[in-house]
Amino acid sequence: MVILFSIPLFAQDWQADLRKENPKLAKLLDQFMQADTAEAKQMLAKFTNDDLELIWSYYKASKPTKEQRYFWLIEEHEYRKADGIASERLKYAFWAVLLLMLLILVYTARIYKSQMALEKEIEQLKNK
Repeated sequence: MVILFSIPLFAQDWQADLRKENPKLAKLLDQFMQADTAEAKQMLAKFTNDDLELIWSYYKASKPTKEQRYFWLIEEHEYRKADGIASERLKYAFWAVLLLMLLILVYTARIYKSQMALEKEIEQLKNK
């Protein structure tokens, strides 16, 4: 949260380089920073992953080395959160596949049981 509130204070330091490299992105970033909260949240979808990475890199590079360690912490937090979400999804997928296999096993056992009963009846009819 601190980073989001400090962006306008340090915007001039790093945005000049960003304007030279990617004026279209700089214009979009200016619009984003000047928009109200609801509009800014809607505008987030306009940024591509590459745009976000570029903005993040320029902003991070404008900070002293000691302050960049905060970025390491934030990035590590995001990685761990993403890993946690991915592992939860894998866990649910595993249980879903396991349940599906159990259902197939039960269905196969019922078919086998009914088939054996039919064969037994056929055998009894042949013996009469």
